[in-house]
Amino acid sequence: YAFGEVRRYRLEIMKEMAAFGVDGLMLGFRRHPPMMRYEKPLVDAYRAKHAVDPRQLDKRKQPDESRRWFQFRAAVMTEFVRELKRELDAMGKGDLPIAVRVRAQGFEQNMEEGVDLRTWVEEGLVDEIHAFAGYTLNVAPMDVPGRLQPIVDLCRGTGVKVYGGSQDRTVRDATEMQDAVAFVHATGADGVTIYESEVMVGLPQIRPVLERSRIEQRVVRPWLAFSSAADLPAFPWRPTAGDHEPWWQASVEPVPDGSTLSVEFAGHVDAR
Repeated sequence: YAFGEVRRYRLEIMKEMAAFGVDGLMLGFRRHPPMMRYEKPLVDAYRAKHAVDPRQLDKRKQPDESRRWFQFRAAVMTEFVRELKRELDAMGKGDLPIAVRVRAQGFEQNMEEGVDLRTWVEEGLVDEIHAFAGYTLNVAPMDVPGRLQPIVDLCRGTGVKVYGGSQDRTVRDATEMQDAVAFVHATGADGVTIYESEVMVGLPQIRPVLERSRIEQRVVRPWLAFSSAADLPAFPWRPTAGDHEPWWQASVEPVPDGSTLSVEFAGHVDAR
């Protein structure tokens, strides 16, 4: 996407799809970000504007300059989405919904990968956000509310719908799928989106959950209250046959230097 010719090629593909009469367009940024790295057009333009070579930046030592570089890079993708909106308007397709598939993670992390969600929502560039945390919402990273909730909060009152994403290949049973649906529902998201759904709907242990989830959201397995500076929940990881004890996992990003992480149990948990 750093090259204008590539962006134009992508735009022409989406215009062609729109002309076929599709119900909407999905822009996929979940696999495999970052959408841009250090391509020559980007580096040359940044050096000309700021007299800094972004290839020499160390994010840990130069956070402010690094953030400016990430913003510069993400602005290219934002302009791409703006151009798509303009092209659709010119075709008389300005009301065609645009959805984006992104990672369920912090806004700054998405910005680093070329996706400026806050600007896209503020400018009304997208109609739906489908946010995926890992391959399923029960597989690392497990802090679904911690990652999805800020996106839900950002879009509240804007008309932009938010869906928590689940992918099929690591869902091992109906319990995991039911928990994933419940965790997404608890954030106030508009629904659950399924990647590679043609596989998911054919799994006999999964399909009943998808049907029930329209009217029922509840967590099958217990989970813990997790106390830390990040105020994130910890989720149980189902032990495999080789595991002797269940274990618990949470993601805290970033972890401050010298910090102490404490886990408080809300109550007794039977780990059998």
